[in-house]
Amino acid sequence: MFPGLRRLNPALRGVIDKLEADHLVIAGYLDRVEATAKRIVSDEGARVELAAALTGLAEHLIVHLDYEEENLNPTLRRLTAWPFS
Repeated sequence: MFPGLRRLNPALRGVIDKLEADHLVIAGYLDRVEATAKRIVSDEGARVELAAALTGLAEHLIVHLDYEEENLNPTLRRLTAWPFS
């Protein structure tokens, strides 16, 4: 979707760059959640780590989604067809 949005609205380049970087950070949180969840049965400390990982994911994801919605919504509302090119 991002390449199409870049073509549709070149002014979004910086926004999309930030969103793509955020996606990498979010993937890291998800990897941490998954790895910690796998240890939860055998490692009592993993429960605390999992809670912290989920909290970090939630905090980052909420900020990310708010930013994404605020910055992409005006362009997305102009779309008249999907998929776009």
